[in-house]
Amino acid sequence: MATYTKFDPVSRKALEILKARGELPADFDIDAYEEEPEPEPHWTDEPAKADEKWGTYGLRLTLKGAFLVLKGMDAVGERLAYFFGITTPKYAYILDEVVRSHEEAIAEAEEEEEQMRQAAQVEAAELGAMEAAGDVEDAGDDMAQKKDDC
Repeated sequence: MATYTKFDPVSRKALEILKARGELPADFDIDAYEEEPEPEPHWTDEPAKADEKWGTYGLRLTLKGAFLVLKGMDAVGERLAYFFGITTPKYAYILDEVVRSHEEAIAEAEEEEEQMRQAAQVEAAELGAMEAAGDVEDAGDDMAQKKDDC
């Protein structure tokens, strides 16, 4: 009577990032944990046989009632665990850090790319201004000197 918890979005994203980085085994399947197995029918769920004795019939009804109570208690327990917040992963802060660092790296790369694009536009504008002024020979030397200064 085990319950199967699905990954919350943050945990799922962190696992996908770790798998992309190569920190998880290649055969680790995140989606395998999302599927709940088909429960096998219990013998108490089968219809009673015609030649079944009263003792077996009483045991069947008692166990069927006990399993129904257990399922109800399990459902209530899951709701209470969610309400009190004890369903969050033990190391949620690590998962959050993985996601945050990945997002920061992407933002940093985009910012650096934008700065490079702006620097190229400024250089092109300066080169165009020098060519318009007639300093075509000196323009290449000035650009080479600026690159050396950086």
